[in-house]
Amino acid sequence: MMPVYTYSLSTGEYGNFNLLVQTANLLMPVITVGMSQAIIRFGVDRGYKRSDVFSTSFYATALAFLGLLCFSPLLGMLGFIGNYLWLLILYILMSCFRQICSQFTRAKGATKLFALDGMISTFTNCLFTIVFLLGFHMGVTGALLAVILSDFLSIVFLFWAASLYKYLRLRGISPITQLGMLKFALPLIPTQIFWWIVSVSDQYLVAFMISDSANGIYAAAYKVPTILMVVATIFMDAWQISAVQENNADRARFFSKVFNAYQTIMLFASACLIPFSKLLTKILTSDAYYESWRYIPFLIIATAFCNLVNFTGSVYMVEKRSVASLVTTIMGAVINCGLNVILIPLWGIQGAAVATFISYFAVFVIRVIHTRQFIHIHFNTLRFSVNVILILAQVLVMIFEVPGWLLYQFGFIALFTFLNFKTLKNNLLTMVRKRRA
Repeated sequence: MMPVYTYSLSTGEYGNFNLLVQTANLLMPVITVGMSQAIIRFGVDRGYKRSDVFSTSFYATALAFLGLLCFSPLLGMLGFIGNYLWLLILYILMSCFRQICSQFTRAKGATKLFALDGMISTFTNCLFTIVFLLGFHMGVTGALLAVILSDFLSIVFLFWAASLYKYLRLRGISPITQLGMLKFALPLIPTQIFWWIVSVSDQYLVAFMISDSANGIYAAAYKVPTILMVVATIFMDAWQISAVQENNADRARFFSKVFNAYQTIMLFASACLIPFSKLLTKILTSDAYYESWRYIPFLIIATAFCNLVNFTGSVYMVEKRSVASLVTTIMGAVINCGLNVILIPLWGIQGAAVATFISYFAVFVIRVIHTRQFIHIHFNTLRFSVNVILILAQVLVMIFEVPGWLLYQFGFIALFTFLNFKTLKNNLLTMVRKRRA
């Protein structure tokens, strides 16, 4: 949808739309009361009734949303929200309940239905976006309405197709399940808020310290690394369930094996994506956004480490260490905000991208060291460090457009492939075998 957004919205409008979406993303963990994570952890566990898990999540979200309505006048005082307040509230409502419904559908094992809903939701979102932006020229209002209607249809579809109404009860919900889920979920609220700070605070600071147009450029740059995030999300959807179900005695070996494959693929994908920063920007955006390619390389490696951090976070989820997840995330948020304040005045938009990378890298190192107390993930530290150095060299060569940069890029990729050939080959063979099976 990037060509549609950048063709229909000016850089300032796109920056404003992005801030509205990110504001919704900040509030959603509060409205869902952290239940989007708890519903997976408890929904997969056979020691809890699924009707208790779904009902607890559903009603906790509904009560929190009523609280949001009470404080909505304060939300409306934020300048960039302006006339979009009630659209933003509807956006949050639909997104939260869709999240609860889709996560529970996955937790109860209906993965094909979960995938089908994802495809239908993507199609309806694209359709509504094209109609509202290109057909009716509704601007930011149309972009928000497209997501609202798509999420609403997804909720209706899942309630019918996954028979979610059968799991929704008014009485007889186990207080043990309620207390267990709340104890697990409540620390995740500030965790996800601080995660949001790590991920998004730079966009607010770019808008505040530079301009809305600069934020629009930066937001566009974020879209190419989203390719990595999509692949990682597909993996994490399956991984979280497997991690919970794995036998305790085998967890360290299992986590280590999966992490070694995952980090190699993630870094290799980053190495392959960086050289195409200019081309993808040219294809996906209008000319007004072309300069955004300069910020893509650092955001690609930042996204790769964001995905690695999420993997280490699964250790906390399995061990029910929500507080540890919160503390490490706070560290990342503090690092991110501090670096943004320092680097944006020095390097402009690029400073925000560098700050994002450093903060994710720092949280990754902290979590790898800390999680050894619970599940020791073994990997080749030297090879991993060399891989990261190679990709950072790619980033610098790309950003500074070193003469002959394209040859250097493919040389780096060739060297990365050589150093990681065995792991890449094994991963490829595994995928081929599974496809044949």
